[in-house]
Amino acid sequence: MTITIRLASSDDAQTLILLMEELAQFEKMEDDFHPSLRRTQMFLANADYTNPYHDASDGRRMLAWIAEEDDGRAVGFAVGFYGGLSSFSSTWEFCLHDLFVHPGARRKGLAKLFFKHIADKVIPYVGVISFEVLDWNINAIKLYEGLGAHYCGERIEPDGTTWKQMQIKGDAFMALVRAREASMKRS
Repeated sequence: MTITIRLASSDDAQTLILLMEELAQFEKMEDDFHPSLRRTQMFLANADYTNPYHDASDGRRMLAWIAEEDDGRAVGFAVGFYGGLSSFSSTWEFCLHDLFVHPGARRKGLAKLFFKHIADKVIPYVGVISFEVLDWNINAIKLYEGLGAHYCGERIEPDGTTWKQMQIKGDAFMALVRAREASMKRS
């Protein structure tokens, strides 16, 4: 079975919400999950895919991708936005807010595929992908370290939840782009 990653549109809002609900369950954060179909549709509809700096409110541009199997079943998603400017490297940072792979689709390379896809799509504007991972999610941490991510701090919430802050940049970022380009040439 082949998996395709594509940009999400406002028509995908309900699918995205269902996947986000699974993520909330996985992260044991169901009490914090209060989705709004209308707002999700708005975020997806207002994403200007031709202008990386478009957003009427805070200068950030939200992007969402959905991974689908051949039969159209959604098996994962990624959501992020263009964040801060790195003055040292003169590039924007892409902040990956959520990455989720349905349990039945795990351990098949989909998370790596998402990172390669995202790096390939944001490279004209970005030199860093930043994200957070729960400190107890050892499998994800190992995966990210295998992609060249490095630990750059932590954020502890009032309830004690600890998030490891990670980044992929430099040679590791370019390796993702090259891997994506190589896979595109083979297909």
